[in-house]
Amino acid sequence: MINVPAKPLLTAKSPPSGSEWIHELKYDGYRMRAYKVGKCVYLISREGLDWSKKFPAIVKELSSIKESFFVDGEIVVFDREGKPDFESLQANARSGKADAHFMVFDLLKLRRRSFLSTPLLQRKNHLKQFLSECNLKRVKYVEHFDGDDGEALLKLASKYNLEGIVSKKVDSFYDSVRNNKWLKIKLRSRAKAFISGVKVDSDGKIEHAIVALDGRVIARAEFGLSSEVRKKLYRRIPRNNSSQKNGEVILFRELVTAEISFLEITKSGMLREAAVISVEG
Repeated sequence: MINVPAKPLLTAKSPPSGSEWIHELKYDGYRMRAYKVGKCVYLISREGLDWSKKFPAIVKELSSIKESFFVDGEIVVFDREGKPDFESLQANARSGKADAHFMVFDLLKLRRRSFLSTPLLQRKNHLKQFLSECNLKRVKYVEHFDGDDGEALLKLASKYNLEGIVSKKVDSFYDSVRNNKWLKIKLRSRAKAFISGVKVDSDGKIEHAIVALDGRVIARAEFGLSSEVRKKLYRRIPRNNSSQKNGEVILFRELVTAEISFLEITKSGMLREAAVISVEG
């Protein structure tokens, strides 16, 4: 096994262009790396946890490969229309019954050869050849698009309500350094909603905002809490509120109008990955 953390991504607002870049669709799933040592296959999460038992069908298929390998990818569940369904993936992963696929986009090691210091485009060429020879059903190679096709690919992702795209430098190595050679461009929606309160920690710092609409909580926004947003929310906290000291939820006397961005609306009506863009007042 190669002891290197998963290659991290920086967030960008728009895709770069030029021959030094390639672009891939960003699949909405669990980032996962897979490796085989001897006859054993392991699925390791971005946090370093062994998730092999959660996806036995993928492990079984990878076990059919004779060579030792180490690859990086995303585990995804697709709905009937062929779109990633993160909510279904999340719900079924616990039981180990998720009808999942492993979308592989990078190669770290094959047989005894390490590819960590091999430029990205060469790694992908080796990976594509390797997977094409394996003839697997649940494990698929992630195709890439040329550097000048980033905007068009992002529009395609938007058309089909996908998460976004990933842009990568063709000469980038696989390392654990967070830099501008691997960028993620996420497609997020925006909406007006209300903040009904906040959750503070034991030191009185805001942990997240309670986002509500039509009388029900639709999100607990942990992201986008800039210093300006925090100041406006602090002003709404009732004075002498004992909850501020013990880390409980503090409800405002009046709702605060806010602009919220989010990745998607779940089947239960909650906003996923909600962030506070701005608040009034």
